[in-house]
Amino acid sequence: MPIEKQLITREALHSAMEGGAPLVTGNLRLSRSLLSAYEQEMLALGCEAWSTPDILPWDAWLLRLWEDAVIAGGLPSPDLLLNPSQELHLWESIIEAHPQPLLRKEATARSAREAWQLIKAWRVKSGGEPYTHNEDTQAFQAWVRQFEAQCKSRSWLSQSQVLSELIRLLDAADHCPLPELLLIGFDELEPVQQELIEALQRAGASVRWVQLASGESSAVQLQAVDTRDEIDLLSRWVRQRLNDNHQARVGIVVPDLAAQRPVLELALAKALSPQSLVPGAESAAQSWNISLGRPLSSYPVVQAAFQLLRLTEQRGSMEEVGALLRSPYLAGAELEAGSRALLDGKLREIGEPVIGLKNLHFLAAQHDKEDGHPKPWTCPELAKRLGSLLELAKASPPRSGAGHWASWFADWLGAAGWPAGRSLNSDEFQTLEAWRKLLVSYGSLDAVSEPMSRSEALSRLRRMAASSLFQPKSEDAPVQVLGLYEAIGLEFEHLWVMGLHDGVWPPSPRPNPFIPLPLQRAHNLPHSSAVRELAVAKRITERLCRAAPEVVMSYPGRQGAEELSPSPLIMDFPETTERGLALGPMELWRDRVRHSADLQRIEQDPAPPLAQHQALGGSAIFKHQSLCPFRAFAEHRLGAKPLAGVQIGLDAMGRGSLLHRVLELFWQEIRNQARLLALSGDELERIITEKVEQAISEQARGAPQTFSERFKAVETGRLVGLTQRWLELEGQRAPFEVVEFERMDTPELNGVQIRCFIDRVDQLPGGDKVVIDYKSGKVSPGDWFGERPEDPQLPLYSAILDGPIAAVLFGQIRADELAYKGVVKEEGLIPGLPSRNTQLKQAMEEWPAVLETWKETVTRLAGEFRVGQAAVDPKNGSKTCESSYCPLVALCRIHEQPLAVAELEEGGDE
Repeated sequence: MPIEKQLITREALHSAMEGGAPLVTGNLRLSRSLLSAYEQEMLALGCEAWSTPDILPWDAWLLRLWEDAVIAGGLPSPDLLLNPSQELHLWESIIEAHPQPLLRKEATARSAREAWQLIKAWRVKSGGEPYTHNEDTQAFQAWVRQFEAQCKSRSWLSQSQVLSELIRLLDAADHCPLPELLLIGFDELEPVQQELIEALQRAGASVRWVQLASGESSAVQLQAVDTRDEIDLLSRWVRQRLNDNHQARVGIVVPDLAAQRPVLELALAKALSPQSLVPGAESAAQSWNISLGRPLSSYPVVQAAFQLLRLTEQRGSMEEVGALLRSPYLAGAELEAGSRALLDGKLREIGEPVIGLKNLHFLAAQHDKEDGHPKPWTCPELAKRLGSLLELAKASPPRSGAGHWASWFADWLGAAGWPAGRSLNSDEFQTLEAWRKLLVSYGSLDAVSEPMSRSEALSRLRRMAASSLFQPKSEDAPVQVLGLYEAIGLEFEHLWVMGLHDGVWPPSPRPNPFIPLPLQRAHNLPHSSAVRELAVAKRITERLCRAAPEVVMSYPGRQGAEELSPSPLIMDFPETTERGLALGPMELWRDRVRHSADLQRIEQDPAPPLAQHQALGGSAIFKHQSLCPFRAFAEHRLGAKPLAGVQIGLDAMGRGSLLHRVLELFWQEIRNQARLLALSGDELERIITEKVEQAISEQARGAPQTFSERFKAVETGRLVGLTQRWLELEGQRAPFEVVEFERMDTPELNGVQIRCFIDRVDQLPGGDKVVIDYKSGKVSPGDWFGERPEDPQLPLYSAILDGPIAAVLFGQIRADELAYKGVVKEEGLIPGLPSRNTQLKQAMEEWPAVLETWKETVTRLAGEFRVGQAAVDPKNGSKTCESSYCPLVALCRIHEQPLAVAELEEGGDE
C-alpha cells in the first residue's frame, strides 16, 4: 500500500528518534544535517547523557538489515556479496569477451551496470522480444545472461538483488525485525523500495514517510549578465547575509556543480576568506562546504603516489618525474628541496622526454670524478630511496592477483618514503585514509579477477582512483554548496539556486542505451522521457521554494554570444535586481591592500656592485644589459632563469649545436678553401656524411631516446644536404684558412671577466681575420649599432680579438635561406656583401672607426653591469619585452608600472 508523506515538526522528529526508531534518508547530506541539529538541540537542552540515534542513508541501512538477517539465519549467506568494485569488474570482464571490440569498455561496463540496477529497482524484465530491436539491447541481454549465470554458479550476490532477498525473507518470517522505521529525504520510492516497505508493514512494522514542515517563504528570480556575473552576485549576497547574521544557514544550489566548482570556489574564497588566497597561507576551516567530491586521483598526495607507481615501469615522463622531485610527500623533501629542484633542472637540460629509474638514481647519487665532491643536484636521501625501489623491482612477479599487487604497491610507496615528506594536515590525512580504503577495495578484486601484469594492475588501480569521489570531512559550515538533487529535505534561512536558464531546467531526457526505450517509458524510469523530467523538475523547484524564508532563483542572460531565457519553471516568480537584494559594494582584499599602500617615487635604486670579476654568462650579459639592465642583473647575477623545456625530438638549440659540430669537424680536417675546392663531388659528400654521423653519434650518447635509428637517418639526410649547400657558398668567397674552431676565451672588459665561445675565425692571405658566428634563426646586423645595440654579440667578439679584422659575420644557415650577413672591410671578400643596407655600407666606409665604436660600447655596457645599473628600463618599452621573449616580466612587474605611476599622480607628492 502506498505510503503518504506526513508533515512533522523538527521537535516531533527528534522525539521519534529518541524512541529508537531508525531514521533512513535518501540523502547523505540530510542525514548529516539532521544528526548535527539533533546533537546541537541536546546540548542546548543541557542533556549530559544521550544516545546518538540511528540516522542512516538508505544503502547503509539496507546492508545492516541484510547482515542482521544473515546472522540470524533467516537468509543463506552467499559465498560473496559483490561490492561495487567487484561488480564493475565482473561487468568489464564479460564485456571484454564481447565478439565485437569496444573502444571504451570501462564506460560501457558502467552503463551496463547502471542498466542492471535500474532493471532490478524498477522491476523491468531483462530479456525477450523488446531487446531484439537494436545491437545495444541485444548485446546487453547476452551480458545479463552471462552475469546471472556467473553469479549463480559461484554463489555470488549483487547488491541490486539484496532487496528482493529481504522481501522474500520478510514474507516468510513469523516476526518483524524492527518495530518502527522513519523515512525522510526521498523524492520518490523506487518500486522495489516500495515493495520492501510494504513487506515490513505486512510483518508488523510501523513505517512513516515524514517531511519536515516548512514555514513561510518567498522566492524571486534574478537575471545576471552571464555566469561569472551570477557567481559574483551570489558571493556578495552570501557575504552580506553572513555579515547580518554569522550563524545563518545559507544554501547554494548549482545544477552543473562539477563544471562551476573552480570559479565558485575562488569567488567564495575572495568574498569570505581572502586570507586563504595568500601564497603559503596555512589551510584553515572554511565557512563553506561543497558537497560534491572530487576524484581521489586529483588530490596532490594521491597524484604523488601515482607518479611513484609509474616508476614501477622503470621509467617516467619528464613531467611526472619533475613533479615528483618537487613533491613535498617524499621522505627528505624538506631537507633536499634545493638539490631536488636542481636535479629537476639538470634533467631538463639533458632534455630526454622519458627518464629511466636507473638514470635518475645515478644522477641523484652523482659525485665529481676529480675531487669526489657531490654535484649541486646530488640528493643522498632520494638516492637511497631510489636504490630501494630498484631492489624491490627485481622482486616483482610477471603476473599476480589484485591482492598481491595491492600489497606490492603499498611496499613500493613505503620504500620510496611516501608520504613521509612532511606532516600531513587534516585533509591530507583523510585523503591518505581514503587511499588505504581504495587499496583494500582493490585487493578485494582477487575474488573475481584473473592474475594481472603489473601494468594492467596499475592501470586498473588508476581507473578506480579516478572514479572514486572523495571529499574530506570538515567542521559544520554555515554555507552549503549543493547539487540540485542533494538539497532534498534540507532547510536554510537563505537559499540561492543559480543557473536556471531554459537550456538546463528542466533537463533533457537521458535514457539508458541498454534498456529498450518503450520499456523505460512504460515503467517511468528516471530520465526516460521529457514528461518525467518536467514532472521531477517541477517537484524539485517547488521543494526548493519552501526550503528557506528567502529564496533567490537566478539565471545568466547570455552564454558567450547566445542569449538565454529563464527556465519556464521560475518565470512566474517576481523579478528582482541587485538593488532589490540590498547588495552593497564588496571591496576585495587585494583592493584594500593596494589602496593602503604608501607608495614612494625612487629615482635611483642601483644594485650592489659586482663583488667578483667573474660573471655568470658570456655575450648574453651585454645583450641583456643593453636591452634592459634589470634582465642582465636578474639572469646573470641572481640566476633567475626559467627551467628548460622538454619536447619530442631536438629543439632549436640542439639542432644548432649539431650543425656547429658538423662544420667544426669538417674544417678541422679540410682547413682551407683551396682543399675544399679540390674535392670531387663524391669525395665531398663522403666527408660530410662521415662528419655528420660522427656529430650525431656524439650527441646521441647523451640523448639515446631522441636519437632513434629512424631519427638518425632523417637527421643525417637533413644535415648532409644543408651542409653541402652551405659549402657551395663557402667556395664562392675570396681565399681563406680556418684558424680557430669553437674558440673559448675569458677576456676581461672594464673589470668584468666573461666566457665567450667564438664559432669560427678565418684568416685571409694578407693576415686579416674574419669572425663568423653560425645562426639557424633570423638575424639582422642592423642590431649591432647604436648606444644600446639589440644584439652586441659580434661587436663583442671583434673587441676581444687581436690583430686586424676584415669582416664580422653571421653565417645564416637555414633551409629557406643560406647567406652571410654582416659588415666587411671591402667589397669582394664575402658573396653578397656589402648589402644594400645604407647603414652597413656606411660601416664599411668607416671601418676602423666602427670597430672602435663597438669596443667602446661593449666596454661601457660591462662597466654599467659591474657597478650595478639594474633599472627596469627596456629599450623600447613593452615591445622589447615581447620581441626578446623575456621570461622575467613576473619578476620585474613592468606591467604594473603604468598603474603605479597613475596612483602616484593621483596622490600628488606622496
